[in-house]
Parts: sequence; structure tokens; C-alpha cells
Amino acid sequence: MQSKDLEDYTTRIIRRLLDALTRDPILKMWSDRDQWHKIIYKCRDSSIGLQEDQISKTMFGSIITNWQEQGLVRGDMDPEFIQALFDSLFVTYRYRDDIGEQHFPALIDTMVQFIVRGIMIPDKRG
Repeated sequence: MQSKDLEDYTTRIIRRLLDALTRDPILKMWSDRDQWHKIIYKCRDSSIGLQEDQISKTMFGSIITNWQEQGLVRGDMDPEFIQALFDSLFVTYRYRDDIGEQHFPALIDTMVQFIVRGIMIPDKRG
């Protein structure tokens, strides 16, 4: 997979996730910071023993590790750091009203492009 393919793929997925966060009532609640912390607090106290960072690591950690194993992204970057880069997209999206709705989705697309190009192995960049 070349950089452009990974970039396009990632942009499509991020857009779908962000769209779902605004349209799906359950995901909308989960994307609300206060609701998220309430859910995590209840799960921590339950027999599930769920930790906040486990959710995100489970969902995305294997994808990033897989990309590293395939030689698509830099192996010198900690997978958790790469994940934090992608998490920043959701934080940015959450504050879109403060940033200016007129900048979306172009801002997210540009951030995805910068992130993907930054994590790619130099000789794999398109």
C-alpha cells in the first residue's frame, strides 16, 4: 500500500467515524466528554474492569501494529503515540464550533494527510 492509498483509506474512515459521532445517538453520547467519563467510571466499578485507555488501544492498537509489521509506517514511533495523533482528530472535531465550522471537513482532511505522511516510512511515501 502506498502513502496515497493509506491516506485516502484513513481519510475515508475518519470521515465515517466523525459522521457517525454526529448522527448516531449512541455514538453521539459516547463522544460527549462528560458522558464518556460517566460510562468509564461505571465500567471501572463493574466486574468488567474496563479501563479508559483499553477501549481505544483495543480498537486501534492492532491496526497500527499491523501497519508497522507490514512496513507501512515507521517502527521507531510508539504505537500509542501514533494513536494519540489520530485521537487528536477527534478532539479537534469536538471543538469545531470554536475553531470555525467553515473549516470542516478540509481541516480534518489536511490533518489526516499530515499525520499519515508523518508516520509513513520515507521510501513508502507516494
